[in-house]
Order: sequence, then C-alpha cells, then structure tokens
Amino acid sequence: MVYFISMRIWFAASAPAVPPYSLRWSMSSLASELRRYGHRVTLIFSPTTTTYRPVRFAFLLAVRLFLLFWKRPRWIIAHSTDGIVCAFLASFFRMKTRVALFADGWEPHTTVIEHRLPRSLIVAHAPWHHRLIKSLFLKTALRRSAICICGTLDEARWLRRRIPAVTPKTIVIPSGVPERRQPFWPFQEEFPPSFLLTGQFSWKKHIEYGIEIFRRVLAVNKSARLFIVGCGTLSEQKRQLLYPLGDAVFTVENESSVKMFRWFESCPFLLVPSRYESQHPPALLEAQSRGCIVFTADIPPARECITHGINGYFISGVNPVGDAELIRSVFGNRDLLLRTSNAAWKRASRQSIRRQGNRLLRALLRKSLS
Repeated sequence: MVYFISMRIWFAASAPAVPPYSLRWSMSSLASELRRYGHRVTLIFSPTTTTYRPVRFAFLLAVRLFLLFWKRPRWIIAHSTDGIVCAFLASFFRMKTRVALFADGWEPHTTVIEHRLPRSLIVAHAPWHHRLIKSLFLKTALRRSAICICGTLDEARWLRRRIPAVTPKTIVIPSGVPERRQPFWPFQEEFPPSFLLTGQFSWKKHIEYGIEIFRRVLAVNKSARLFIVGCGTLSEQKRQLLYPLGDAVFTVENESSVKMFRWFESCPFLLVPSRYESQHPPALLEAQSRGCIVFTADIPPARECITHGINGYFISGVNPVGDAELIRSVFGNRDLLLRTSNAAWKRASRQSIRRQGNRLLRALLRKSLS
C-alpha cells in the first residue's frame, strides 16, 4: 500500500526502559515502519538515568510542542497520560496537532487484578490516592485524545465496558515482529532441553512459577537447562531460590532486544508463566517466529496468539506437577515438536511488524482526513 500524505509524527513515553522488551521497543518498532513510508518520525523518551516523573515529562513535552511552532507534528502518539497537556494545548490554541493515546496496559485494570492477589506479592503497591489521581488523569487523556490504541482485544473490550464513550476512537494494534522467511528450529537435528524465561521478577511475570516447573522437569531430565534473561539484579532471596538448581540455571541481568535472537536460537522452549500482560508478549511472538515451542499461562493476551496443542500449549499456572508433566510429554515426541514448531512460525508470520505499522498508519490517515 502506498501513502501520499507525509506527516510529522512524535512518539513520546516517560516510562522507563525495561530490557529486553519494553514500551520503548514497541514504539520504536512502529516508528521504523512509519519512517519506511516516508513520514518524519521523532522518538521522545525520558532519559534512562532520571527518575520516573510522568507529570514533569508531560509538561516538558507540551513546552516543546508550543515552542517548535515551525515544525509541529501532525500526530503525537503518547503513552498513557504523557500527552494530556499537549492535548489541552492543541485544543486551546486550535493547533492541527492531534494526540493518540498509546495504552501499554491500563493502570485501573492492573489494580483490579492486584486486588485478587495476596498483598505480599505486590512489592510496590501504590497508595489509593495516587491510583485515584492517575485514574482521573487517564480518563481525561482518553476524552481529549483523537485515537486510543490498545495492544490486545481484551484490553479494548475492558476499556469499552468501563468507558463506553471512547468506543468509536478505540483501535487494536498488537505487537509485531519482523517477518522470517522460514523458522529456525524445524531445520535443526534436535530440540535440546533448554528452556528460556524472560523478564524481571514481579507479580505480573510470575518468574518463580516458571522456575518451579523447571525444577520438576530437571528432576526427570538431568540434562535440562534454564536461562533467565533480562531478570535485572537479583536479590539475595532470589539467589537462594535458584541455588538448589546449581549449574542447570543461568541468569543474564540485562539484554537488548536486538541481541535476543541468540537466545531464541539456543533455547527451543519458552516459558511464559505471566499473570498479566498488557499486550501480546513480544518474547512469545519472537519465539514463535523462530519455531520455538511456547508454554504460556492461560491469560487473555496469550489466547489471542496461542491455540492449545496446535501452535503452543497452555499451562495452568497453579499446578506445577501437571504443567511439568505436560512439558515432558511434548518434549518426548519429535513429530509433535515439528508440527507445533511450524504452526507457531505460521502464526507469528500473520503478526508482522509491517502489518501492524500499516494498520496504525491507516488509522492515523483516516482520522486526519475526517
């Protein structure tokens, strides 16, 4: 598809970068696609060395918009409430700039899930008044934005139920991955018993459960290995959790998304025991694109990517004995591994970053011309 309208577009986010995959990775991937169509795209992120201050970032972004009057953007795609001040400024001065809200998960939705869990699992629990203020700001940003971009169908449905007025402006643009001409693992001689976990220890990622599953797999298959990539600096408590596994577990504190390919081509099995994901997990999609076998918790974003027994497998998230048995049954059947691996690659091919960038561009142009 060819687009003849060249636009100046800003992507803005104050959220910190959390390797290997983060909000910045998602925005940068979409930005690269828009540049490919000839649009002038600028990425505006808060410095990685500074403290997370979204209100300060929102005001500085608005100042930048006001002062750069000779090259104001046609669109500002801003995370959460980062574009709220720009939306007010553009409305007050009748600028042509429009704001699109890029929702990498809804804080009120996350809070609902938090309340279902034991309080001891939530390490950084925000005070109620902070959550109330954030919720009010988010609702205001939604009403002032021209478009609301959600990462999953589940998040979009939840938002439409809570705030029906935003339904016409809500669009779903999932995560995307580069297209691969062929998968990696079906062409290898064997599937070594190497398992991969990605992300930091948190109630959302539920890394501890993935470790418990691996411990039970290791009890039967002594050659199994676990790689935990992007886990950050481990506390003494987490080190004690890994200590009984000995040399069977390896940790990598930080890894860039550009170098993650080597882990997907070293570990044919990906564990995704998450309790919550705000988008289609990028690690899951990257793993599928290389033909990895994915074992994921049965959560809404995963259901949009995985068909159990066809291109991946669901684990219960509460029964490590049964989940470990499922993994062992799949691991011992090479024909099943090959079928699942090829099906996973085909599924990931339908969710390329080129397709998602095209979808975003059509939405921006449609709204610009309306």
